[in-house]
Amino acid sequence: MNKILSQILPLIVAVLALIPPIQFYVLPPYFEYWPMLIAIFGFLGVKILFIKTNPFIKAISVLTFISCFFSSAPYISFNQYISIVACCYFYIGLTRMDSWKPMFVVLKSLLIFNSILLIMQVIGSDQLLNFGLTQTSTYGIIGQHMQMGSFSLILSICLSIIHPGFLIFPIIVGVICNSAWTIFCAFIGIVFIAKSKYIKILSVLVLILAVIICIRSGKIPQALSKDMGRIMVWERSIDLLNQRPLEGWGPGTYKYIFPALSGIRGIPWKTAHNDWVQFAFELGHILSGLMVAGWLMILKKMVSQKNKLFLVGFLVISLDMMVHFPARMIQCVPLIILFLAYYDAIAYRKATC
Repeated sequence: MNKILSQILPLIVAVLALIPPIQFYVLPPYFEYWPMLIAIFGFLGVKILFIKTNPFIKAISVLTFISCFFSSAPYISFNQYISIVACCYFYIGLTRMDSWKPMFVVLKSLLIFNSILLIMQVIGSDQLLNFGLTQTSTYGIIGQHMQMGSFSLILSICLSIIHPGFLIFPIIVGVICNSAWTIFCAFIGIVFIAKSKYIKILSVLVLILAVIICIRSGKIPQALSKDMGRIMVWERSIDLLNQRPLEGWGPGTYKYIFPALSGIRGIPWKTAHNDWVQFAFELGHILSGLMVAGWLMILKKMVSQKNKLFLVGFLVISLDMMVHFPARMIQCVPLIILFLAYYDAIAYRKATC
């Protein structure tokens, strides 16, 4: 079974990572089997309590199911819960693979594939996968510049476990896609991972220069503007959270609830551009607090084990989640789970040796 998982799970990662820009819509519950479907996934979520796995996964599988009952839009939340259970079992499957080599082959292939595609788009030779748009309108297979930036960053973080040099890829992608936060996160990773002090110094200087350019161009002030930027969205999200502080609005409800109640005109903010704020909005202070506590426990464990590559990768992913929304991207979620599962597998192997 473990050998089968080693072949099947990398294919799942590849398929999800190759999904082009699409929009998901939750259909009304018109079919009679929907309650049975939710009951099955609720049962599968509870069953995880009796599977030997990370306690964090057990807590997520059960507590988010309970949270759906208190949602402001239960149908949407229970549909979201199906994907949450699938992610939990995906994590469990990853930790039971007997070989990670096929997975890293897939990750390297995804990086090379997107590199070729980006080059073709930049020189204007891609008239198929960019859906007929100009090369400045779509990036890689993902399409949107922030999403492509997050994807390239987290993909490279997973590969940096093999070699830190892979962190150059998101810097190149960030420049092509004009994603300043991607460049910032990648350079932070290089500063802490690089063994050469000259590379560290050069990275810091380039990082400072990039920040100055972003400030002078107005990119940072615009993004942090209280009138039209992310800070405005974060503040309004917290205001709405405080209307339902304990239970939140419900898993998966942000893109439906926030645009309707925020009163913000213009851009339809379907994500908070901050996964931590969005978790709090949907889950409430109690569950989101437990999630952050679990995240900090993982961080503490990495620090105590002095595993520098995993620690830096974990911090860079957490940093990206503060401005972008990788936890809401179908291409990035499997990679984040993969990173955590691989860390668990390595930590377990060391503990048993």
